[in-house]
Amino acid sequence: MAALPPELAAGVTTSIGVVRAPVDGEPAAALAAADAAMYRAKHAGGNAVVSGAAVPIAGL
Repeated sequence: MAALPPELAAGVTTSIGVVRAPVDGEPAAALAAADAAMYRAKHAGGNAVVSGAAVPIAGL
């Protein structure tokens, strides 16, 4: 894999949001929780992985 040119690589950051969701859970709830965690990573300065709250199992 080729590396990015230095003028582009300097501006690249990665922000990741991770959540634990049940297999039979609501996908939209998991996505919303992961999205919120990703934005917390971005607001913390980027180049971070942030864990969000576990998505509850429906009916519990």
